[in-house]
Amino acid sequence: MIVTIISLLFPPDMGGGATRAMNIAESLVQLGHEVRIITSIPHYPRGAPILKSLRARRQNIGEMKITRLPILGLPHKGFVNRFVIYSWFAFLSFLELGRCRGSSKIISIGPHPFTDISSYAIKIATKSSLLIDISDLWPETWVLDNRFANALFQGVGYCLNKIVLRHLVDGLSVYNERALDYLVNRYGFCKQHVVIYNSADTRKFTYDHETKVRKENLRTILGKDVNNRFVVLYHGVIGPYQRIETIIDAASIEERELGKALFIIVGEGEQKEKAIQRARNIGNRNVVFLPRMNRSEIQKIVAESDLGLVPIVSEQDLTLYVSMPLKATEFLASGTPVLVPKGSFIGKFVTRDQAGLEVDFSSPSNIFEAIKKVATDSEAYEQMARHARQVAVDHFSLDQINEVIRSIMTDHVLPLERTGD
Repeated sequence: MIVTIISLLFPPDMGGGATRAMNIAESLVQLGHEVRIITSIPHYPRGAPILKSLRARRQNIGEMKITRLPILGLPHKGFVNRFVIYSWFAFLSFLELGRCRGSSKIISIGPHPFTDISSYAIKIATKSSLLIDISDLWPETWVLDNRFANALFQGVGYCLNKIVLRHLVDGLSVYNERALDYLVNRYGFCKQHVVIYNSADTRKFTYDHETKVRKENLRTILGKDVNNRFVVLYHGVIGPYQRIETIIDAASIEERELGKALFIIVGEGEQKEKAIQRARNIGNRNVVFLPRMNRSEIQKIVAESDLGLVPIVSEQDLTLYVSMPLKATEFLASGTPVLVPKGSFIGKFVTRDQAGLEVDFSSPSNIFEAIKKVATDSEAYEQMARHARQVAVDHFSLDQINEVIRSIMTDHVLPLERTGD
Protein backbone atom coordinates (compact mmCIF):
# COMPACT_ATOMS: atom_id res chain seq x y z
CA MET A 1 0.00 0.00 0.00
CA ILE A 2 1.21 3.51 -0.80
CA VAL A 3 0.98 6.03 2.04
CA THR A 4 1.68 9.74 1.71
CA ILE A 5 2.62 11.69 4.83
CA ILE A 6 2.31 15.47 4.78
CA SER A 7 4.27 17.18 7.56
CA LEU A 8 5.94 20.59 7.66
CA LEU A 9 8.61 19.29 10.02
CA PHE A 10 10.78 16.22 9.49
CA PRO A 11 14.30 15.37 10.69
CA PRO A 12 16.80 16.97 10.79
CA ASP A 13 14.34 19.61 12.06
CA MET A 14 14.31 19.88 15.85
CA GLY A 15 11.42 18.99 18.09
CA GLY A 16 9.03 16.21 18.95
CA GLY A 17 6.79 16.85 15.94
CA ALA A 18 9.58 16.06 13.47
CA THR A 19 10.61 12.95 15.39
CA ARG A 20 7.01 11.76 15.66
CA ALA A 21 6.62 12.06 11.88
CA MET A 22 9.78 10.01 11.39
CA ASN A 23 8.62 7.35 13.88
CA ILE A 24 5.28 6.93 12.09
CA ALA A 25 7.02 6.76 8.71
CA GLU A 26 9.55 4.17 9.89
CA SER A 27 6.80 2.04 11.41
CA LEU A 28 4.91 2.07 8.09
CA VAL A 29 8.08 1.00 6.25
CA GLN A 30 8.62 -1.85 8.72
CA LEU A 31 5.09 -3.03 7.99
CA GLY A 32 5.92 -3.24 4.29
CA HIS A 33 4.24 -0.10 2.93
CA GLU A 34 5.62 2.33 0.38
CA VAL A 35 5.98 5.66 2.14
CA ARG A 36 6.10 9.04 0.43
CA ILE A 37 6.77 12.12 2.55
CA ILE A 38 5.99 15.70 1.60
CA THR A 39 7.83 18.06 3.93
CA SER A 40 9.87 21.25 3.85
CA ILE A 41 13.52 22.21 3.62
CA PRO A 42 15.00 21.83 7.15
CA HIS A 43 14.50 25.15 8.91
CA TYR A 44 13.00 24.72 12.39
CA PRO A 45 13.14 26.68 14.64
CA ARG A 46 15.55 29.43 13.47
CA GLY A 47 14.71 29.57 9.79
CA ALA A 48 17.07 28.89 6.90
CA PRO A 49 19.18 30.93 4.45
CA ILE A 50 16.87 32.36 1.78
CA LEU A 51 18.64 30.91 -1.27
CA LYS A 52 18.93 27.48 0.30
CA SER A 53 15.36 27.47 1.59
CA LEU A 54 13.83 28.31 -1.80
CA ARG A 55 15.24 25.26 -3.56
CA ALA A 56 13.07 22.15 -3.50
CA ARG A 57 14.80 18.81 -3.49
CA ARG A 58 14.02 15.12 -3.45
CA GLN A 59 15.81 12.42 -1.52
CA ASN A 60 15.45 8.88 -0.28
CA ILE A 61 16.08 7.79 3.31
CA GLY A 62 16.00 4.01 3.26
CA GLU A 63 12.61 3.04 1.84
CA MET A 64 11.14 6.52 2.32
CA LYS A 65 10.78 8.81 -0.71
CA ILE A 66 10.98 12.40 0.50
CA THR A 67 10.00 15.58 -1.31
CA ARG A 68 11.31 18.70 0.45
CA LEU A 69 9.39 21.79 -0.59
CA PRO A 70 10.88 25.30 -0.61
CA ILE A 71 10.16 27.33 2.48
CA LEU A 72 10.42 31.08 3.02
CA GLY A 73 13.29 30.79 5.48
CA LEU A 74 11.50 32.68 8.27
CA PRO A 75 12.15 31.74 11.89
CA HIS A 76 9.26 30.21 13.84
CA LYS A 77 8.78 33.30 15.93
CA GLY A 78 5.54 35.17 16.47
CA PHE A 79 2.07 34.65 15.04
CA VAL A 80 2.62 36.37 11.67
CA ASN A 81 5.74 34.37 10.79
CA ARG A 82 4.08 31.10 11.71
CA PHE A 83 0.90 31.88 9.80
CA VAL A 84 2.89 32.72 6.66
CA ILE A 85 5.04 29.58 6.95
CA TYR A 86 2.06 27.29 7.56
CA SER A 87 -0.08 28.76 4.78
CA TRP A 88 2.80 28.65 2.28
CA PHE A 89 3.56 25.01 3.04
CA ALA A 90 -0.10 23.97 2.84
CA PHE A 91 -0.39 25.65 -0.57
CA LEU A 92 2.77 24.02 -1.93
CA SER A 93 1.81 20.61 -0.56
CA PHE A 94 -1.45 20.80 -2.51
CA LEU A 95 0.54 21.50 -5.68
CA GLU A 96 2.28 18.15 -5.12
CA LEU A 97 -1.01 16.45 -5.96
CA GLY A 98 0.56 14.62 -8.90
CA ARG A 99 3.06 12.87 -6.62
CA CYS A 100 0.24 11.62 -4.40
CA ARG A 101 -1.50 9.65 -7.14
CA GLY A 102 -1.74 5.98 -6.31
CA SER A 103 -1.81 6.65 -2.56
CA SER A 104 -4.34 4.65 -0.57
CA LYS A 105 -3.95 6.81 2.52
CA ILE A 106 -2.96 10.39 3.21
CA ILE A 107 -1.70 11.15 6.72
CA SER A 108 -1.71 14.82 7.69
CA ILE A 109 0.69 15.48 10.55
CA GLY A 110 0.54 19.24 10.54
CA PRO A 111 0.54 22.05 11.19
CA HIS A 112 -3.19 21.74 11.71
CA PRO A 113 -5.58 22.69 10.19
CA PHE A 114 -3.44 23.99 7.31
CA THR A 115 -2.22 20.62 6.04
CA ASP A 116 -5.61 19.05 6.84
CA ILE A 117 -7.31 21.27 4.29
CA SER A 118 -4.72 20.68 1.57
CA SER A 119 -4.73 16.95 2.40
CA TYR A 120 -8.50 16.84 2.03
CA ALA A 121 -8.21 18.32 -1.46
CA ILE A 122 -5.63 15.65 -2.29
CA LYS A 123 -7.90 12.98 -0.80
CA ILE A 124 -10.75 14.00 -3.11
CA ALA A 125 -8.51 14.11 -6.18
CA THR A 126 -6.84 10.76 -5.49
CA LYS A 127 -9.88 8.99 -3.98
CA SER A 128 -7.81 7.98 -0.97
CA SER A 129 -8.67 8.05 2.73
CA LEU A 130 -7.45 10.77 5.08
CA LEU A 131 -6.13 10.34 8.59
CA ILE A 132 -4.89 13.26 10.65
CA ASP A 133 -2.36 12.81 13.42
CA ILE A 134 -2.62 15.26 16.29
CA SER A 135 0.32 15.79 18.62
CA ASP A 136 -0.69 19.27 19.80
CA LEU A 137 -4.04 20.92 20.42
CA TRP A 138 -4.68 23.84 18.09
CA PRO A 139 -5.84 26.61 18.52
CA GLU A 140 -6.39 26.08 22.26
CA THR A 141 -2.71 26.04 23.20
CA TRP A 142 -1.99 29.26 21.26
CA VAL A 143 -2.60 32.51 23.11
CA LEU A 144 -2.14 35.89 21.39
CA ASP A 145 -1.21 38.98 23.39
CA ASN A 146 -4.00 41.13 21.98
CA ARG A 147 -7.29 40.12 23.62
CA PHE A 148 -9.48 40.92 20.61
CA ALA A 149 -7.11 39.23 18.16
CA ASN A 150 -6.93 36.19 20.43
CA ALA A 151 -10.73 35.91 20.64
CA LEU A 152 -10.98 36.13 16.84
CA PHE A 153 -8.18 33.60 16.40
CA GLN A 154 -9.73 31.12 18.82
CA GLY A 155 -13.15 31.49 17.20
CA VAL A 156 -11.90 30.94 13.68
CA GLY A 157 -9.72 28.05 14.83
CA TYR A 158 -12.66 26.39 16.57
CA CYS A 159 -14.81 26.61 13.42
CA LEU A 160 -12.05 25.21 11.21
CA ASN A 161 -11.36 22.35 13.60
CA LYS A 162 -15.04 21.48 13.78
CA ILE A 163 -15.28 21.30 10.00
CA VAL A 164 -12.11 19.21 9.72
CA LEU A 165 -12.89 16.77 12.51
CA ARG A 166 -16.57 16.29 11.78
CA HIS A 167 -16.65 16.36 7.99
CA LEU A 168 -13.26 16.05 6.26
CA VAL A 169 -11.33 13.22 7.89
CA ASP A 170 -11.84 9.46 7.87
CA GLY A 171 -9.88 8.77 11.04
CA LEU A 172 -7.77 10.30 13.76
CA SER A 173 -4.63 9.42 15.66
CA VAL A 174 -3.95 11.32 18.87
CA TYR A 175 -0.98 11.44 21.20
CA ASN A 176 -2.83 10.47 24.37
CA GLU A 177 -6.25 9.65 25.78
CA ARG A 178 -6.74 13.00 27.48
CA ALA A 179 -6.32 14.88 24.22
CA LEU A 180 -8.70 12.47 22.50
CA ASP A 181 -11.34 12.93 25.19
CA TYR A 182 -11.03 16.69 24.79
CA LEU A 183 -11.54 16.50 21.03
CA VAL A 184 -14.63 14.34 21.52
CA ASN A 185 -16.21 16.75 23.99
CA ARG A 186 -15.15 19.98 22.33
CA TYR A 187 -15.74 19.23 18.67
CA GLY A 188 -18.12 16.29 18.66
CA PHE A 189 -15.61 14.04 16.92
CA CYS A 190 -17.35 10.70 16.46
CA LYS A 191 -15.30 8.79 13.91
CA GLN A 192 -12.69 6.08 14.33
CA HIS A 193 -9.47 6.68 16.20
CA VAL A 194 -6.24 5.30 17.55
CA VAL A 195 -3.92 6.59 20.27
CA ILE A 196 -0.22 6.78 19.38
CA TYR A 197 1.93 7.87 22.29
CA ASN A 198 5.05 9.95 21.74
CA SER A 199 7.37 6.96 21.89
CA ALA A 200 11.10 6.44 22.23
CA ASP A 201 13.37 4.07 20.35
CA THR A 202 14.42 1.91 23.29
CA ARG A 203 17.16 0.31 21.18
CA LYS A 204 18.88 3.67 20.76
CA PHE A 205 17.96 5.31 24.06
CA THR A 206 19.35 2.81 26.56
CA TYR A 207 20.21 2.67 30.25
CA ASP A 208 23.66 1.80 31.54
CA HIS A 209 24.72 2.77 35.05
CA GLU A 210 28.43 2.98 34.23
CA THR A 211 27.75 5.33 31.31
CA LYS A 212 26.08 7.77 33.70
CA VAL A 213 28.99 7.50 36.12
CA ARG A 214 31.78 8.03 33.56
CA LYS A 215 30.12 10.73 31.44
CA GLU A 216 32.86 10.42 28.82
CA ASN A 217 30.96 12.06 25.99
CA LEU A 218 30.08 15.09 28.14
CA ARG A 219 33.71 15.35 29.20
CA THR A 220 34.70 15.54 25.53
CA ILE A 221 32.05 18.16 24.70
CA LEU A 222 32.71 20.38 27.73
CA GLY A 223 36.48 19.90 27.85
CA LYS A 224 36.45 19.01 31.55
CA ASP A 225 35.67 16.12 33.85
CA VAL A 226 32.05 16.17 35.05
CA ASN A 227 31.72 12.71 36.60
CA ASN A 228 31.57 14.30 40.06
CA ARG A 229 28.63 16.53 39.08
CA PHE A 230 24.92 15.78 39.11
CA VAL A 231 24.03 16.63 35.50
CA VAL A 232 20.60 18.19 34.95
CA LEU A 233 19.74 18.30 31.25
CA TYR A 234 17.25 20.15 29.08
CA HIS A 235 17.33 19.70 25.33
CA GLY A 236 14.99 20.95 22.64
CA VAL A 237 13.32 24.15 21.56
CA ILE A 238 13.95 27.16 23.83
CA GLY A 239 10.69 29.05 23.54
CA PRO A 240 8.14 30.87 25.68
CA TYR A 241 6.44 27.72 26.96
CA GLN A 242 9.71 26.29 28.31
CA ARG A 243 10.45 29.37 30.45
CA ILE A 244 14.14 28.46 30.67
CA GLU A 245 14.88 31.61 32.68
CA THR A 246 12.99 30.02 35.61
CA ILE A 247 15.34 27.05 35.41
CA ILE A 248 18.23 29.52 35.45
CA ASP A 249 16.85 30.96 38.70
CA ALA A 250 16.54 27.44 40.15
CA ALA A 251 20.17 26.79 39.16
CA SER A 252 21.18 29.91 41.07
CA ILE A 253 19.48 28.59 44.21
CA GLU A 254 21.12 25.20 43.75
CA GLU A 255 24.57 26.75 43.33
CA ARG A 256 24.12 28.73 46.52
CA GLU A 257 22.58 26.04 48.71
CA LEU A 258 23.81 22.70 47.36
CA GLY A 259 26.56 23.19 44.78
CA LYS A 260 26.31 19.71 43.34
CA ALA A 261 24.53 20.10 40.00
CA LEU A 262 25.60 21.15 36.52
CA PHE A 263 22.75 22.42 34.35
CA ILE A 264 23.19 21.76 30.63
CA ILE A 265 20.77 23.42 28.20
CA VAL A 266 20.92 22.23 24.60
CA GLY A 267 18.96 23.68 21.69
CA GLU A 268 17.81 26.77 19.87
CA GLY A 269 14.77 29.02 19.89
CA GLU A 270 13.43 32.53 20.19
CA GLN A 271 14.06 32.73 23.96
CA LYS A 272 17.63 31.40 23.98
CA GLU A 273 19.42 34.76 24.04
CA LYS A 274 17.14 35.94 26.83
CA ALA A 275 18.00 32.85 28.88
CA ILE A 276 21.74 33.29 28.26
CA GLN A 277 21.54 36.92 29.34
CA ARG A 278 19.66 35.91 32.47
CA ALA A 279 22.43 33.49 33.42
CA ARG A 280 25.07 36.17 32.80
CA ASN A 281 23.23 38.73 34.90
CA ILE A 282 22.90 36.32 37.81
CA GLY A 283 26.44 35.07 37.42
CA ASN A 284 25.63 31.36 37.23
CA ARG A 285 28.71 29.17 37.05
CA ASN A 286 26.72 25.93 37.03
CA VAL A 287 24.87 26.53 33.74
CA VAL A 288 26.17 25.62 30.29
CA PHE A 289 24.42 26.42 27.01
CA LEU A 290 25.13 24.24 23.99
CA PRO A 291 23.93 24.56 20.38
CA ARG A 292 21.44 22.16 18.85
CA MET A 293 22.73 18.62 18.32
CA ASN A 294 21.79 15.82 15.97
CA ARG A 295 19.84 12.82 17.20
CA SER A 296 22.86 10.56 17.74
CA GLU A 297 24.56 13.20 19.90
CA ILE A 298 21.38 13.75 21.90
CA GLN A 299 21.13 10.02 22.59
CA LYS A 300 24.62 10.06 24.12
CA ILE A 301 24.16 13.04 26.42
CA VAL A 302 20.69 11.91 27.51
CA ALA A 303 22.24 8.56 28.48
CA GLU A 304 24.90 10.36 30.56
CA SER A 305 22.64 12.87 32.29
CA ASP A 306 21.36 12.25 35.82
CA LEU A 307 18.08 14.15 35.64
CA GLY A 308 15.97 15.29 32.70
CA LEU A 309 13.91 18.47 32.64
CA VAL A 310 10.63 18.57 30.71
CA PRO A 311 9.42 22.12 31.43
CA ILE A 312 6.11 23.58 30.31
CA VAL A 313 4.72 26.79 31.75
CA SER A 314 1.32 27.97 30.58
CA GLU A 315 -1.56 29.98 31.95
CA GLN A 316 -3.87 27.43 30.36
CA ASP A 317 -4.59 24.34 32.43
CA LEU A 318 -5.39 22.41 29.24
CA THR A 319 -1.82 22.76 27.94
CA LEU A 320 -0.46 21.08 31.06
CA TYR A 321 -3.28 18.55 31.35
CA VAL A 322 -2.63 16.98 27.94
CA SER A 323 1.16 17.47 28.00
CA MET A 324 3.28 14.54 26.82
CA PRO A 325 6.55 15.80 25.28
CA LEU A 326 8.62 13.26 23.38
CA LYS A 327 11.76 14.19 25.30
CA ALA A 328 10.15 12.80 28.47
CA THR A 329 9.87 9.30 27.03
CA GLU A 330 13.44 9.46 25.66
CA PHE A 331 14.78 10.44 29.08
CA LEU A 332 12.84 7.57 30.65
CA ALA A 333 14.15 5.08 28.08
CA SER A 334 17.69 6.12 29.02
CA GLY A 335 17.05 5.43 32.70
CA THR A 336 17.10 9.15 33.42
CA PRO A 337 14.53 10.25 36.03
CA VAL A 338 12.56 13.30 34.97
CA LEU A 339 10.94 16.41 36.35
CA VAL A 340 7.66 16.93 34.50
CA PRO A 341 4.85 19.50 34.77
CA LYS A 342 2.50 18.97 37.68
CA GLY A 343 -0.83 17.60 36.48
CA SER A 344 0.45 16.61 33.02
CA PHE A 345 -0.49 13.38 31.25
CA ILE A 346 3.08 12.08 31.38
CA GLY A 347 3.17 13.07 35.05
CA LYS A 348 0.67 10.38 36.01
CA PHE A 349 3.06 7.67 34.74
CA VAL A 350 6.10 9.28 36.33
CA THR A 351 4.42 9.63 39.72
CA ARG A 352 2.64 6.27 39.73
CA ASP A 353 5.77 4.32 38.77
CA GLN A 354 8.24 6.46 40.76
CA ALA A 355 10.29 7.43 37.73
CA GLY A 356 10.65 11.10 38.65
CA LEU A 357 8.72 13.99 40.16
CA GLU A 358 5.99 16.41 39.13
CA VAL A 359 6.89 20.06 39.71
CA ASP A 360 5.59 23.57 39.16
CA PHE A 361 7.96 24.91 36.49
CA SER A 362 6.90 28.48 37.19
CA SER A 363 8.51 28.24 40.64
CA PRO A 364 12.35 28.21 40.88
CA SER A 365 12.19 27.09 44.52
CA ASN A 366 9.91 24.16 43.62
CA ILE A 367 12.30 23.09 40.86
CA PHE A 368 15.26 23.32 43.24
CA GLU A 369 13.58 21.30 45.99
CA ALA A 370 12.77 18.54 43.51
CA ILE A 371 16.36 18.47 42.23
CA LYS A 372 17.67 18.38 45.79
CA LYS A 373 15.39 15.48 46.66
CA VAL A 374 16.60 13.42 43.69
CA ALA A 375 20.28 14.39 43.90
CA THR A 376 20.86 13.76 47.61
CA ASP A 377 19.36 10.27 48.01
CA SER A 378 21.49 7.85 46.00
CA GLU A 379 19.48 4.77 46.92
CA ALA A 380 16.18 6.36 45.88
CA TYR A 381 17.84 7.68 42.72
CA GLU A 382 18.98 4.23 41.57
CA GLN A 383 15.46 2.92 42.06
CA MET A 384 14.05 5.85 40.07
CA ALA A 385 16.47 5.17 37.21
CA ARG A 386 15.43 1.52 36.97
CA HIS A 387 11.76 2.46 37.13
CA ALA A 388 12.25 5.09 34.42
CA ARG A 389 13.61 2.55 31.96
CA GLN A 390 10.82 0.11 32.74
CA VAL A 391 8.10 2.72 32.22
CA ALA A 392 9.49 3.46 28.75
CA VAL A 393 9.74 -0.21 27.78
CA ASP A 394 6.24 -1.01 29.06
CA HIS A 395 4.37 2.02 27.68
CA PHE A 396 6.42 4.18 25.32
CA SER A 397 8.56 1.91 23.18
CA LEU A 398 8.39 2.19 19.39
CA ASP A 399 7.62 -1.53 19.42
CA GLN A 400 4.35 -0.67 21.12
CA ILE A 401 3.11 1.48 18.22
CA ASN A 402 3.59 -1.00 15.37
CA GLU A 403 0.32 -2.77 16.11
CA VAL A 404 -1.43 0.57 16.33
CA ILE A 405 -0.05 1.60 12.95
CA ARG A 406 -1.08 -1.79 11.55
CA SER A 407 -4.65 -1.15 12.68
CA ILE A 408 -4.65 2.19 10.85
CA MET A 409 -3.59 0.57 7.61
CA THR A 410 -6.14 -2.23 7.81
CA ASP A 411 -8.94 0.14 8.85
CA HIS A 412 -9.43 -1.86 12.03
CA VAL A 413 -9.30 1.31 14.10
CA LEU A 414 -11.23 1.53 17.30
CA PRO A 415 -14.85 2.63 17.51
CA LEU A 416 -14.93 5.88 19.40
CA GLU A 417 -16.03 5.96 23.01
CA ARG A 418 -15.28 8.06 26.04
CA THR A 419 -11.76 7.29 27.19
CA GLY A 420 -11.64 8.87 30.62
CA ASP A 421 -8.20 9.46 32.13
